[in-house]
Amino acid sequence: MKELTRNAITEFQVNLKGVKEQYMGSITEVDSNKPEQQILEEFARILFLKESTAPRKPPKIILMGPPGVDTRQHANSVAQKYKLINLDLDQVCKDLVRRQGDNPNAAQLRQLIKNGEPIPDDIAMDLLKQRLSMLDCKTNGWILQGAPTSDDQISMLKELDQQPNLFVTLEMSDHLIYEKLEQRRFDPVTNTFHFVLQENIQSDKILERLVHRYDDQHPQIKKKLLEYRAFKQLIDQEYST
Repeated sequence: MKELTRNAITEFQVNLKGVKEQYMGSITEVDSNKPEQQILEEFARILFLKESTAPRKPPKIILMGPPGVDTRQHANSVAQKYKLINLDLDQVCKDLVRRQGDNPNAAQLRQLIKNGEPIPDDIAMDLLKQRLSMLDCKTNGWILQGAPTSDDQISMLKELDQQPNLFVTLEMSDHLIYEKLEQRRFDPVTNTFHFVLQENIQSDKILERLVHRYDDQHPQIKKKLLEYRAFKQLIDQEYST
């Protein structure tokens, strides 16, 4: 376990240099245990956002969080309330596949997505660059989650015309993360997740088909949390000086 921690710290130490250069002075923590409305109000306070049609400088936000925090849901809520463009890197890639099904690049992406394989950084970031260059992103501002996830992606982000002006991390205690993820089950029929202790599912038919995924088992959650906390610890140390 000590070796795992050291490896995680080494990996994220490399990424940290790029994060520091890219987001110096603009990383903000938000408690994801708060009600959604309070989280929205926190975003408004940080960015001085108001529900208004008056001209404003378009916000450009990157959102991240540990395993168990639904960054997609929070990004969607912020985007809807403040009329930002909601960018999910995975969805950006899927949209290309849908729009350009006969394109060779789209065919390659479709196969990668179907196999559950990671999309190469250069392809993913090129698609993100194209999306950020569109008029709606430039005019309304945007909130992005799903990137950056590597040092290469951080370097590629630096080359984009539109630079983020805020990096928000949604935090949750380890205890709540374990409690949430270890009771999560996947329904392969409906392609949805259930939280069995909270939902009190009565149907034996549904319960029998639910799958406890490998990623939602304790050792894997612990590994992901070690990696994430090592990353956050390094950021906290650097930004407290």
